[in-house]
Amino acid sequence: MEFQIKGLENNMERYIIGIDGGATETNGVLLNDRGDTISKSNQIGTNLSLNPSSVPQIISGLIKELCLLGKISFDDISAIGLGLAGASNEDGRDLLFKELDRENLTKKTIICSDAESAFKIVCPTNYGIMLSVGTGVICYARDLQGKSYRTGGLGHDRDKGSGFWIGEQLLWQLSLNQSAEITDHETIELANILSKITKEQNIDHGIKNIVNSDDKVSNTASLAKDICKLAEAENDLALGIILEATREIAEYVIQIKDIMDYDEDELILHCNGGLLKNKFFRQQIAKALQFDFKSITWAFSDLSASYGSALIAAELYEIPLLLQDIVLKSKLNV
Repeated sequence: MEFQIKGLENNMERYIIGIDGGATETNGVLLNDRGDTISKSNQIGTNLSLNPSSVPQIISGLIKELCLLGKISFDDISAIGLGLAGASNEDGRDLLFKELDRENLTKKTIICSDAESAFKIVCPTNYGIMLSVGTGVICYARDLQGKSYRTGGLGHDRDKGSGFWIGEQLLWQLSLNQSAEITDHETIELANILSKITKEQNIDHGIKNIVNSDDKVSNTASLAKDICKLAEAENDLALGIILEATREIAEYVIQIKDIMDYDEDELILHCNGGLLKNKFFRQQIAKALQFDFKSITWAFSDLSASYGSALIAAELYEIPLLLQDIVLKSKLNV
């Protein structure tokens, strides 16, 4: 597990904050050691490698908001778990801890990767293979001996098959036609996806709108869901993008199988990330894996990975917070 600890602190009050920060969105939760959810909130993306200078203020603001909604003070917090994309970025972690130092929260805080937080929720037995496909892609696994493995997770701009990669393929396809009048139906459908996001009818303007925006990464990745829907509707251009993406994603799973010597014919893939909620997208991954596994079972959790961050922090600071209690309380409050 990759994390950094800056001291410990005993606190009779048992309130825990868990935050899950990806490149596109950040979710936070405040709960007590009985598993009751006190408050929730969200913010824009907090990737430590992508936006190291802006992340500290966003995280600090989210913690303040959770406490305000929960009607508690910073002194009441026993532990804070931050599961962040780009958690291995040392400069980003240092900037974040400096901000937390100002609020005297550093001694209560642990930073880990967003993949570890998600794994804590989707693989409650602490064993299995998790596939996460959102802005980026990572396949993260742990064997029965507790050894961890991963493929992908190199960053949104290097993870082939990710939401960002899929969005970039659309922009590339359209850029080939930006100087010409587009008349074929399938390319027009791709252009409509771009105009839906940018509100620009001109393709050249739409591409520049995304490429030059401050939210280039999240805006590009946001194109992926509509591309997937268009592929399912048999748009050949969109289908070509999705088939290539799912083949790349399948390769991450195959690599995990090889490096951890996984020799089972049946595979349970624990899922995280918005794209995997699309049945058509999952079907294409399964087709790409059909020669490696006889069957694939897709397992999901309704809980946010922010709860995983809270559980990791609670475990470190010896707070008796249990996933079973969180699940039970969440069902009772539905």
